[in-house]
Amino acid sequence: MSSENLQVVCRAPPAACDVAPLSRSGTHLRDRAAPFPRRLCATATVQSGIRLPGGATVGGAAPCYVWITDSGARGTVTGSACLCITFQAPSSRRDLGPLPDPAWRQPGVKVLHIADLDYETTCVRFVSCLEQVRGCSDANPRHVPLLILLELKQSDRRAVEQGGVVAPPWNAAALDGLDAEIRSVFGEDDMITPDDVRRSALTLEQSVREHGWPTLRQSRGKVAFLLDNEPGSIREAYIAGRPSLEGRVIFTNSRPGQPDAAFVKRNEPREANTAQIQELVRQGYLVRTRSDLPVSTVRTGDTSLLDAALRSGAHVVSTDFPEVGMSARYGSDFVARLPEGGPARCNPVNARRPCRSDRLEPR
Repeated sequence: MSSENLQVVCRAPPAACDVAPLSRSGTHLRDRAAPFPRRLCATATVQSGIRLPGGATVGGAAPCYVWITDSGARGTVTGSACLCITFQAPSSRRDLGPLPDPAWRQPGVKVLHIADLDYETTCVRFVSCLEQVRGCSDANPRHVPLLILLELKQSDRRAVEQGGVVAPPWNAAALDGLDAEIRSVFGEDDMITPDDVRRSALTLEQSVREHGWPTLRQSRGKVAFLLDNEPGSIREAYIAGRPSLEGRVIFTNSRPGQPDAAFVKRNEPREANTAQIQELVRQGYLVRTRSDLPVSTVRTGDTSLLDAALRSGAHVVSTDFPEVGMSARYGSDFVARLPEGGPARCNPVNARRPCRSDRLEPR
């Protein structure tokens, strides 16, 4: 959001506004700010400065109050102050910028969280991200297979209503283009694709259930792509005419009993779902689950989701907090890591003996 839509003025927060902790220095305000227009009160001790959308900063050693409303002018405050910060609803798409990186204007798939609302990213173009992965893989050619989750985004209704972008649909042509972008960086020998797993005269699901996946030795140094989207129109477009993902790059998130069902997602690993995931693993499916919920897990200190995910044997455990310190902005020391450390371990459900986790990833 541009600085033209930002207001910072000295004043105390209104008594009617609930006060909540705000992250310490160096944190983006958007980590606490909801989509515009929205009001938020917060208090924090700002030491070296908080960067606000549009590049404005606030610094000082005194506690500061932050209040987001839906009207106001623009400005920047430094030093000790009480703050009132305003994001105005944009009147057109040109108000939603700026997008200074020229990569946004280049053709191809882009990488972001929510279009027009949360688009800061470490690499804008999908191909650029893949090239980074390829460089890391080439530098470590004996790594365990890298499983890359792709969530294909649509336009956000809230942003569109405020004049935001209407993203093109993920139709057959767009999905063909996605496959082409992946293949522009990774060759067939660099990936594990559905064609590598499917056996002659069998569906993809029958293949993984009856014959399993390529061995670790066959898979070292390779990548595989998994579609994180729930089964729906995108999956249907991707498998159209290719019920077992013939010629495709990505493994779809499917349902047991479907020809393309090799990868399944089960976000909730607790209680009865633990045993269900374990059974799916034993049957040969590749399973993804999660270890935390943003941001309730770190605020409550509840590790039951992480504990269950590790017991379940799911092959992919997704987290928002993979490194020490990432949850500190919420006043927590939560981190989701394997008990043995490292990026991979022997599966607690179906690993063959002898299997030593410390020998999986070359050091």
